[in-house]
Amino acid sequence: MIKTKSGQIAIMLLLVLIILTTITTAVVAIAFSTSRDTTAYTLGEQALSVADSGAENAILNILRNSSYTGDTNLPVGDGTVSIVVTTNGTNKTVVSTGTVGTMVRKIELQLTLAGGKLTVVNRQEI
Repeated sequence: MIKTKSGQIAIMLLLVLIILTTITTAVVAIAFSTSRDTTAYTLGEQALSVADSGAENAILNILRNSSYTGDTNLPVGDGTVSIVVTTNGTNKTVVSTGTVGTMVRKIELQLTLAGGKLTVVNRQEI
């Protein structure tokens, strides 16, 4: 018959508790990090959508009024958009900045307006 000492059992239990505590802490840290990253991604996508809305708004306003220069802090959904339009002859540059919470995304459009026809030459996120 094998005899075990109570001190050895206590040390084994202590080691098991330390291992379980370490694993639990790691799982909680990963869950928190994933949640934070998901929130940041979602806000970033919403800010991009707000910037897209601002760019489309700018196109409509330029078609209605070729001297349109932009707007500031227009509410769109859960965010705001600021639009700046610069003109160089028949070429126009639109920068639409969407903000949701602390996330900011920008879209730039290069447009040509000639003969009442508006053409989007380039669109990019900046």
